[in-house]
Amino acid sequence: MFAGCGLDETLHRSDQPLSLAAARTNEWVSSVPFPASTTDIFYLFHAGGMQEHQFLVRFTVASNELDTAVAALLADHDKATRETNHYSSASLPSALAMPEFPQFAPMPWWNPGAITNGYQRHCATGQPFDLWVDAVRHTIYLCETD
Repeated sequence: MFAGCGLDETLHRSDQPLSLAAARTNEWVSSVPFPASTTDIFYLFHAGGMQEHQFLVRFTVASNELDTAVAALLADHDKATRETNHYSSASLPSALAMPEFPQFAPMPWWNPGAITNGYQRHCATGQPFDLWVDAVRHTIYLCETD
């Protein structure tokens, strides 16, 4: 979705929920394929150094759009990387470590570790891309890092 190179530090974030209309005009999250029912969008975009990159997004969708939204995010990632990636799936809580970002604290909206009923989709082909899906709250956490 985004790439960061150079010596400058870039940090953009929304710690207050954005509406879908606001997200569609926000250059940092406008490329995310949000479904029409999306609400409560939070994000953090950071780039720095020569390769450092973090892109975190959390949003909520209608329960009937949850699986479609996940499929759209995976397809969008494949399109962005120009690859057909393999995504492993695991029930949560997962054995795969949840990334933590203490350098950006506080981020009370970023808490995929609190999911009690959901699943994870992890890019198993080497791309640093993960989705955590909270099936109870219909919330999706997207994490892309370098």
